[in-house]
This record gives sequence, C-alpha cells and structure tokens, in this order.
Amino acid sequence: MPEVPGPDEATPMVEIVRGLGTAAAEHWEAEWSSFDIRYIGDNRASDDPQRQYVPGVQRLWFKAAGPLPKVSDRPQRGVHLRQ
Repeated sequence: MPEVPGPDEATPMVEIVRGLGTAAAEHWEAEWSSFDIRYIGDNRASDDPQRQYVPGVQRLWFKAAGPLPKVSDRPQRGVHLRQ
C-alpha cells in the first residue's frame, strides 16, 4: 500500500465540490452524503515534467458516514443495497 496521509489530514470531497458551485455541491451531497469521502490526491508529483504522460490514479479515503443497515445475523463487512 502506498504511503498516504491519514483520513483526518485529507480534504473532504464535499469541500472540493463546493468550489465548483452551489448546484454541484447540492448534487454531490444528495448522491454521496451517506459516505465520508476524503480526497488525498493522485499518484503523480506536481512538479514532474512528465506528469502529463503518467496515468493518474486518484486516492481517496472512503467510509460509511453512519452504521450499515443490518441485513442478517452474520457479521458483515459491507452491504449492497438496491433501490
């Protein structure tokens, strides 16, 4: 696993999206408010002259913003829900 800042050091995605405008922030919050997503950055150094030729890999911290719904008596690590 690459060395990355911890989640408390990363920028919440909603703050980044707010910089794109009110409509973008409202849409983001409607779609993603169930998750705490923190943006770390990508894998490319900002001062690398070859940056444009290196494929970018986005790095995020991602967790549920609250408890997962109980779907059985078995221990669970995740839940897939359909709407």
